[in-house]
Amino acid sequence: MEDGNTTCGSEPSFARTRAEMEKPHYNRGFEYWLMREAANRNPNIELDALEWSMPGWFKGVWSQDNADYLVKFIEGAKHWGLKMKYISGCWNERDYNRDWIVNVLRPTLDRNGFKDIKINAPEGAGKAWEISDLLVKDSVFRNTISSISYHYPDSYMWGYRGEEPNPNSVLTELPLWSGEDFSLPGASWRNTTYLAKNILKCYIKWKIVKVNMWCPIASMPDISCFSNVGLMKGTTPWSGYYEVWPTIWAVAHFNQFAKPGWKYLDSGCGEFSGDGAYCTYKNMDGSNDYSIVVVSGSEGQKLTFNIADLPKDKLHVWKSDSKSQFVQQEDVSVVNGEVTLAIDPESIYTITTTTGQQKGAHNIPKEKPSQQNTVIILIITL
Repeated sequence: MEDGNTTCGSEPSFARTRAEMEKPHYNRGFEYWLMREAANRNPNIELDALEWSMPGWFKGVWSQDNADYLVKFIEGAKHWGLKMKYISGCWNERDYNRDWIVNVLRPTLDRNGFKDIKINAPEGAGKAWEISDLLVKDSVFRNTISSISYHYPDSYMWGYRGEEPNPNSVLTELPLWSGEDFSLPGASWRNTTYLAKNILKCYIKWKIVKVNMWCPIASMPDISCFSNVGLMKGTTPWSGYYEVWPTIWAVAHFNQFAKPGWKYLDSGCGEFSGDGAYCTYKNMDGSNDYSIVVVSGSEGQKLTFNIADLPKDKLHVWKSDSKSQFVQQEDVSVVNGEVTLAIDPESIYTITTTTGQQKGAHNIPKEKPSQQNTVIILIITL
C-alpha cells in the first residue's frame, strides 16, 4: 500500500505522511481485506508481502523510514487478525541492499516483536541469482534471510530467458522461489499447460519449491493493460460475476494434492518426449502419502512409476484437458510397487494416495453494469 502505480493501478497507503505513521489508516485500500478473505477460506495460508513502491516522505529507499513502514504494514495485518510469515527485504524487480537487510530491517523487526517474520530477497529479474554468489561467502547475510526469490526464472510469456541456474543458489541451502510468474491470460488451454509445465520445470531445472502466479485474479477494467492476465477473471465485483478459467484447475492439480512441508523427490522428477514433465511429492509426516503431477506434451505416453513404500494398493487419478478440467478418473492399481498410467496428449494428471479433493460448483450471478453514477471532470488549461 504505497499510493504508487503498481502496474494494475495505484493502491492507497496507510501512511501518506510521516505524521500518519502514529495512527495508520489500516482500512484504506483492499489488500488487508483480500488477505482476510483468503485466510477465512484457508486458515493455513502463508502470507508474504513485497514492496512495489514507497511513500515520498521516506529519507531514502534504504532508510529507517522504510524499515519502520514495513513494521507498520505487518502491524496492520495483525490489526486485521492476520499473521504474516514473510516480508521481502527488497524493492520489486529493482534492487536490494545487503547492509540494510542485515543492519536495519532485521533489527527493526526484532525489536518490534517480529522475530518470527522471515525475510526473502531479492525479488528481481535479470541477474537476480547473483545474490547466491554473495550468500555462500557471507554467513551473516545468509543467516538473515530465509529464501531467495526471483521473477520468471525459466521463461516469460512463452519466451525462454536464456539464463542458466547458478550452482551457488543450491549451495546456499535456502529455499528458492519464483516470486512472480505466468503473466498470461488464463482462458486458453495452451496457456494452461504452459503454467503447469512451468511449475514443474521451475523445480526440475532450478530446484524452485514455490511459484507465485501473477496475477491471481484478472480484475482490471477491460480497457486497461494486463486486463485479461490471471488465473480467473472478475472485473465487475458489484455484480458478483466471475469467470473460472482452466488455469484455476491447473493450479488445483498441485495445491489440492501437496501442502507446504511436503518434499520433492528428485528421483521422481523429470521430462519426457513431446515436451512432457512430471514431479513427485511426498508427505514427510510419516504417512507415506505421495502425489505425482504429470503434464503431457504433444504425444500420448504410457508411464510407469516405481515407488517402494506406497501405503495403498490403489491410487486415485485426476485429469484435465482442453474439454474438461479436474475430473476424477478410475483408480489405478499398484503392482509390486509399480504404477502404470496411459496419458493423453496435452493433458494434466495428478496421481495420488490422498483423498478429499473437490472441484466445487457455484451459481455465478449474471454480469451487470455498475449502478454508480459516473462523474466526468473537464479541466481547461488557459
